[in-house]
Amino acid sequence: MGHGISSAGPPRILYNVQIAPELPIVKGWYQEANEDFRNENILGKHDWENDDENYNIIIPDEFVSGIINRGGEGINIVKRLADVQVSFQKRDQMQQLGITERKCQIKGKIGGVISACAMIHASMCNMIGQTKMNFCVLIDNKMAGIVIGKGGSKFKELREKTGIRLEIEPQCHPAFGGTQRRLTFKDANFMQMACTMFEVFKTIKEYGLSH
Repeated sequence: MGHGISSAGPPRILYNVQIAPELPIVKGWYQEANEDFRNENILGKHDWENDDENYNIIIPDEFVSGIINRGGEGINIVKRLADVQVSFQKRDQMQQLGITERKCQIKGKIGGVISACAMIHASMCNMIGQTKMNFCVLIDNKMAGIVIGKGGSKFKELREKTGIRLEIEPQCHPAFGGTQRRLTFKDANFMQMACTMFEVFKTIKEYGLSH
């Protein structure tokens, strides 16, 4: 279909993370992003929003220490504000698989998961002094066609609705068990990313409930 990049594509360009943020600064970023997301009022319209589920995101390794911050104090703020569980795959595990990104699993209700992602994305943007950047989630291979839509129709619909271009790997990445693909939200601010992520997860969830 032509969407996305090869799983064995060129080496990832590392972000120039300009600061090692102090915990009070990170806390401020997290609180602001969480409040802004909650004020968007995209939640509370579907019964399945109360289900606890696991979601996986992919974070460039150079951001992880700033997100976790001081022995876990930073990510603990995310867990508390979003009411989720968060765990990172160990760096050496990912390096053995030949990638320079870390898988992060977030477990909780969809609203909390997206709130946590919004906080993490906002923090990453601040760490490079930008308001927009790519953000990557993992989706099951069997759901890829549902998210893309016939002839790319769902991608087009989501771009028209949220202003964000989506890009998906054309095949499963071996580093992620051979069953998942990276789905990238291109050049998004944290609110665009959060709203688009909700629409993607909504598409997947509603398809699952109807089949």
